[in-house]
Amino acid sequence: MMNDERLAHFISETSEWSQLKRGREVFQKASELFRDLFQMDSGFFVYKKRLPSASEPFKIYNPWGKFEGLDDLLQSMLDANKQELDIFVQEHGGKWLDVQDVPFVVQSNSKQIGIWELPSRGQTVGLLILVRSTYKDYIDESVISLCVKQLSLIIDMLLAWRTADELSRYDSLTGVLNRRGIFDRAQSLLANAKTNGNHVMIGVIDIDNFKHINDSYGHLEGDKTLIEVAQTLKNHVRSSDLVGRLGGDEFVLVMETQLRDPQLFAQRITNLFPDSNGYSISVGFAVWNRDGHTWDECYTIADKRLYRNKLINK
Repeated sequence: MMNDERLAHFISETSEWSQLKRGREVFQKASELFRDLFQMDSGFFVYKKRLPSASEPFKIYNPWGKFEGLDDLLQSMLDANKQELDIFVQEHGGKWLDVQDVPFVVQSNSKQIGIWELPSRGQTVGLLILVRSTYKDYIDESVISLCVKQLSLIIDMLLAWRTADELSRYDSLTGVLNRRGIFDRAQSLLANAKTNGNHVMIGVIDIDNFKHINDSYGHLEGDKTLIEVAQTLKNHVRSSDLVGRLGGDEFVLVMETQLRDPQLFAQRITNLFPDSNGYSISVGFAVWNRDGHTWDECYTIADKRLYRNKLINK
């Protein structure tokens, strides 16, 4: 197959990847294409995940051929030689080289190696490392470069979709999870708690006399109070705990814990908001699988306890 035919085939195949939802799926399909079109014996991807909620270090993805099963070894190599690799890519990226000229890559009795950058908005966000066991014509370097640019566009499209999808799970005012985000994340937290033998507490929180704040001081002051409550909750729970705003002045906490006393949790959260703040909160907690076996059952119990505590505190 001629190089222009390879490029056309690569673009045609990748145009069908819009339905993919994860980067791993893209890397899997891309590796199959590079093997078929360019007869690559082995290879792997290096990539840095980029999402609003988390930015991760560069990691190894989808090693195939002679690298298959060597994920940990490749990751150790990457971590130990990241600076040298960056310099090497700047000088030799996008070209085939003899394997012995690249001292920090697993040799695997191969002959040639090529390292191509995955660019995004002027930055390198990943690498494609290809290895082949026989010497071949160098003419396909530019074609692979074009294929890698096409692959980068696909990954950026996926990132844009995932970013929009993730942002749809957050409350735009306070930055904590919204109702959808809480429901989605709670499922994995419940699974972890079951594995660890822990309990899951669901807490419902609202601001006492919030309507008075809006009516007396204006909605800007009301918004400021909502943001303050959200940030205080986030700053006093673990990163694995879930903080969300269900709407209005109603917040929710979902926490994995070894303790079982909802009233103790309610008091701890209430103490975060002393009267000197100019407002107070009321809290009600429920224990999943003790007070209820579904979200609605637990939420109803927690909500009833909230209003009971609100009446006690009046």
